[in-house]
Amino acid sequence: MMRTIPLVLAFFLACPALAADPVRPDVDARALHAAAEQVWADAPELARQAADLPVMTTRAGGSRLGAGTPDPRVAPVHLDLAVSGDLEHDARLAHARAGASLLQDDLSLAQPLLTSDDPGLRGAVLAGLSRNTGRDAGFALAEATADPDANNRAIAVALLGARTDAADHAGALARAASDSSPEVRRLAVRALGYHKVVAQQAVVQARLSDRDAKVRFTALRALERIDRNAAVNAAKGLQSDPDRNVRRAASELVGQ
Repeated sequence: MMRTIPLVLAFFLACPALAADPVRPDVDARALHAAAEQVWADAPELARQAADLPVMTTRAGGSRLGAGTPDPRVAPVHLDLAVSGDLEHDARLAHARAGASLLQDDLSLAQPLLTSDDPGLRGAVLAGLSRNTGRDAGFALAEATADPDANNRAIAVALLGARTDAADHAGALARAASDSSPEVRRLAVRALGYHKVVAQQAVVQARLSDRDAKVRFTALRALERIDRNAAVNAAKGLQSDPDRNVRRAASELVGQ
């Protein structure tokens, strides 16, 4: 179920984001800049290689950096370039994602971007955390499920749902199941079902009457993983659902 995460990221990161001031005026990026300057002083060739990586356009229409050395030491260089605002917007997004992907347990250097007024930069950092299994990354994604931008909320919920510790953030996923965006609701319900979060069964069941058919379909599948008997009983009432896919899934479940 969770193998579609890269496709989810590709779709949402390809969505155009309005350029905004790179960092909020009240956000202090001095620590990040100082860390980047230290890398330039200690390993100038490594920093230069990171800064000079070409910006590539993905097949989905997003941006990423060309292949470089995956050295965590250059994370501040990438993030600082994203913060500076001296580059084109696509380049800043690519550096933000690259820098975030190299962060280890401490995400403090990414805070100026996670709190940026630019939704694209926030989303790029979230995407960069896709393989970060650290505890702080989980909390950052959970917090981002309330991001003002629907695309970023979807990225955060998708990535949170893909983590092995997703059940620890069941509260954030449950809140996301009532999001204004149907895609966020669908991803949240899917995650709750995938991880069999029994404590949030009522939240999943509530989505069986969601106004969006894809959410209803996902909720039925999710409920089946949590409590099959409850899913069979619920499916009986969905056999006349307006959506063909929901009707088919309900009938199959009842007939098993």
